[in-house]
Amino acid sequence: MRRNPLRGPNWLIWLAIIVFIIVFLGMTYAKAAIDKAAEADNISRLKRLEQKFDKVLKKSEGEQQKLEEDNKKKQMTIDQLQQENARYREEVGRIEAIRDYLASYSSPLADYAGPIYRACKKHGVKPAVILAIAGKESTFGRANGIAAAWALFGWSGRLDESSPEALIDSYVRAIANEYPRLAQGDIYSATSYCVPPDDWMRAVSSFYNEAEARGV
Repeated sequence: MRRNPLRGPNWLIWLAIIVFIIVFLGMTYAKAAIDKAAEADNISRLKRLEQKFDKVLKKSEGEQQKLEEDNKKKQMTIDQLQQENARYREEVGRIEAIRDYLASYSSPLADYAGPIYRACKKHGVKPAVILAIAGKESTFGRANGIAAAWALFGWSGRLDESSPEALIDSYVRAIANEYPRLAQGDIYSATSYCVPPDDWMRAVSSFYNEAEARGV
């Protein structure tokens, strides 16, 4: 007759084994749950760190972009100032060249070198053309003064003679409109400016070449 293993002293052993198995399984499950919770917590922390990093990175990129834009603006400002300075130096140099050239002929127009240069720049006319015509027509304003267009430039058309500056500007504009090729230095295109034209064009051309050589 077989004995029941659960009867007698052996049942304590079996009970201990069962309790051990239950405890082992419980601990294994608990450890797995703890590990899973820890992993989930680590993932959550990692995501939060990634979000913080993305915010910091975006902020840094934004600040970097703003810094680059500010640097570009500063560079543009510097470039503009340099260009403006270069234009100013060129303008001053050209005005001085006009003044020196007219002063070499003791011309009363020397005091109006600035208005001459600015009028020529405004209307797209070479200053040497205006000086050359004044040189031929009135010995640069010495012969008949600078108050009237006919006296200064030998011009018979109507111009604004309210002031020397107004006269210069309106005359330069008239040359640009009526003699566009002459305005660019083609002296021999102005056959209708003075009759007979040959002597006039030769004299104007001589003054023109001289003024150009002096940097006018």
